[in-house]
Amino acid sequence: DQLVIESGVPRLGLVAGSVAVPGAANLQHARKQKLLRHIAKLDADIVVVDCGAGVHYNVVDFFAAADTQLLVSSAQLISLQNAYGFLKASLYRILRQCANEAGRARSIEPVSGESAEVETIRQVLARVAAEDPEFARTLEAELGRIHVQLLGNQLSDLREAKALSALSRMIADFLGLSVPVLGG
Repeated sequence: DQLVIESGVPRLGLVAGSVAVPGAANLQHARKQKLLRHIAKLDADIVVVDCGAGVHYNVVDFFAAADTQLLVSSAQLISLQNAYGFLKASLYRILRQCANEAGRARSIEPVSGESAEVETIRQVLARVAAEDPEFARTLEAELGRIHVQLLGNQLSDLREAKALSALSRMIADFLGLSVPVLGG
């Protein structure tokens, strides 16, 4: 609350990140958890955290902590690939954390190094279910908590909007999530 800068718009405030402080983007685990607890306690209807790009644990953890996750992408191929890769890394991070807490870390890892690139989330869950159906249901429940929505950025025509719909279908096929396109 002490860091909120009034915007001049009623009930709209800003808490700026600390880009001038070296290491501010690389929070230690305890500091990140403390920050997440404080964000959750803010007297606000909605809190938007702009995580930026990349698959660093801090970015992924802030994304995963949200009630609703917005995945923003332009229609450029590299942006679509990065959005997909970020979401995949986020889901695997969530599954690994859940498995670690349950003492089942090895159950999430692929059987061989080659299958890691092509194994879908559904295949991971099926593999875990073959060994421990109850734990697979726990993982499914954890993934059910994720509510990702796709938002297009810098779209100029209908063809580019269709690229986002294609990304949404690919996410459904390979990551097992329904990710609607909100618009652009």
